[in-house]
Amino acid sequence: MGSRLLLLVFRTFVVPALTALFVFVNAGAGEAQTFTFQIKPYCDKIVLTLVPSGSSTVLGVVGYDDNCGDLPRAPIYGTAVLNPDGSVTIGYTTSLPVSVYNRTDVGLQTNVVIPANASVGSWNDDDGNSGTFEFDILDQKSG
Repeated sequence: MGSRLLLLVFRTFVVPALTALFVFVNAGAGEAQTFTFQIKPYCDKIVLTLVPSGSSTVLGVVGYDDNCGDLPRAPIYGTAVLNPDGSVTIGYTTSLPVSVYNRTDVGLQTNVVIPANASVGSWNDDDGNSGTFEFDILDQKSG
C-alpha cells in the first residue's frame, strides 16, 4: 500500500510538499526521506532529510544549504511539525561557514510555514530576510 501511495503522490503533484513528506515518512515505517527546496529570492537550495521521531506529527530535520553551489555547504538541523490545520511549520538553524559569510555569528535561525494544501510557503530568518520556500520538484531523486 505504501508504494501505491507514493506513486499516486508523485503522479498527481497535488499533495502539498511537506504534507507529502509526512506521508512518505509514515509510509516507509521509520525511513528518513530527503527533499530539496529553494529559498527565493535567493539561489540557495536547501536539502532536508526528515527523520522520524516517536510522534506522528514531529520530525527531526537535518541537511544543508548549498550556498548557491559554493563550498563548503552549510549544515542544517531543526524540527518540522505537522499542525492540526494541515499546515507545516519548520524551524531550523544553519551553521554558516565563516569562510563563506565572513561573520562571527555563525548560527542563523530560519522559520518556515507552509499552508495546508500548498506546495509553497514563506520563510524568514533572524537576520530579517524573508521570501518564498518552494518545493523543488525538478531537483528530487527518482526511484
